[in-house]
Amino acid sequence: MELITIIGTDDITEDLYVQIPETIIQQLGWNEGTQINWQIEGESIIIKNTTESQPESKHPFNIIEEEVKHYLESESEGKETYGQTHKIEKDH
Repeated sequence: MELITIIGTDDITEDLYVQIPETIIQQLGWNEGTQINWQIEGESIIIKNTTESQPESKHPFNIIEEEVKHYLESESEGKETYGQTHKIEKDH
């Protein structure tokens, strides 16, 4: 998921700010009062939750990868093997 945001300027204090999109806040389970740590790596900023009671969140790509792996390892009914065809007969 890629979301783009623009650096803004506070009208009163003229401080620069970056607003984190609500969808990201919800996905990470963050809320007002969540303590975050900012790390600069090259041209990027990494923001991590440092609130002790909050479990470390997983990156969305890791979650998807885990779900795909779980599905592939499962024995779900109706799952077909690549390259095989199945003949389906209808009852009349």
